[in-house]
Amino acid sequence: DLMEEFIKCYPANPNEYGYGKRNYRRGIKPPVSGTFANEFFMNSMGCPIRAEIWAMICPGRPEKGIELAYRDGCLDHGEESIYAEQYITALESLSFLSQDRLELIKKAMEYIPETSRIYHVISDISGAFEKGSELEKVIDYLETEYGDVDCSISFYNIGVIALALLYGNGEFEKTITLAVNCGYDTDCTAATLGAVLGYGVFWLMKRYRPLWIPGFRVRETSGMQFKGETK
Repeated sequence: DLMEEFIKCYPANPNEYGYGKRNYRRGIKPPVSGTFANEFFMNSMGCPIRAEIWAMICPGRPEKGIELAYRDGCLDHGEESIYAEQYITALESLSFLSQDRLELIKKAMEYIPETSRIYHVISDISGAFEKGSELEKVIDYLETEYGDVDCSISFYNIGVIALALLYGNGEFEKTITLAVNCGYDTDCTAATLGAVLGYGVFWLMKRYRPLWIPGFRVRETSGMQFKGETK
């Protein structure tokens, strides 16, 4: 059982993770475990950030990836966060096949309901980009329409991912910096964008490794494989 493994491998209980686990222990099983008494956190980023797992398992196979994402997301979240996890799964899975940013964003939208708020925020941001809207105005719109007291709310953070991916022009540092400067759940947004762009590990380690861990180096073996070594 997926929840049993989650409890065993991740004993911490922050926010929605704790609510989902508590519900499960009380006999409230998925998908209800993700929403019962979890009104504040059920639309947060706790499950969308796990999308990398399913995308890596299903590269170029978003249909299978989003099925796994649903089974995972309903453990501790409601439908909008599940849609967010499915969207990111599709986005990252498809990124193995293309690096056309606008194409990826639009193609991944096909895997979530058009009636969802997650779909709407992505549509709003990509539409503004296509119209040539100024970055600052799009950020203001995102905050006004989708901002929340919960910094991990999925609507705003998914909007940040779409915004940074488009306005970052495919440049790694610019994209990550833009996402982080938009605030809210920055560890999630920056991590997802690094996964979509694909070459984050090598770029970061080659440029910034002297500032991080002395003696740490990345030795490239073949293709995108790498091995970290310490001295």
